[in-house]
Amino acid sequence: AQTPGPSFEVASVKANSSGQAVMRLTAPPGTGRLDATNVTARLLILNAYGLRDFQLAGAPPWTESERFDVAGRAAASATRDEISAMVRTLLADRFRLRTHRETREMPVYALVAATPDKRLGPALKVSTAETRTRISPTSITAVSMTMARLAVTLSGIVGRVVTDETG
Repeated sequence: AQTPGPSFEVASVKANSSGQAVMRLTAPPGTGRLDATNVTARLLILNAYGLRDFQLAGAPPWTESERFDVAGRAAASATRDEISAMVRTLLADRFRLRTHRETREMPVYALVAATPDKRLGPALKVSTAETRTRISPTSITAVSMTMARLAVTLSGIVGRVVTDETG
């Protein structure tokens, strides 16, 4: 028998048949709460395991079409990682989710410095401001974004892993 993982003190999962397109998933820091409205099981899985859409394979079709409202309550001191672990337990208990990780060869991109001496380009500046990002279909505008975070952001846009090789 497997050791049960961390779980919410109270959790609710209800089918949502509203027909709405918008999904909402929040877990405000320091609250120990997860509130998800009209979400797919696929979205819950991606968030709980920290995956990009292209990294999840073999899920049944209903995980993309059926919608749910999920509420979970834990200690207010629960961290984001602890909430994610609780969602993984909830997925196993309520959805009978069984997972395994496997290594697959996939094409990747590498984010690299344009010059061998790794000087910043003319539009890049070191920043201590609060991170702000705006993404449109044709551009990314970011303030105080690390190169590692940019690589993760680009991964979601291009549909494959982008590694940060900028140093």
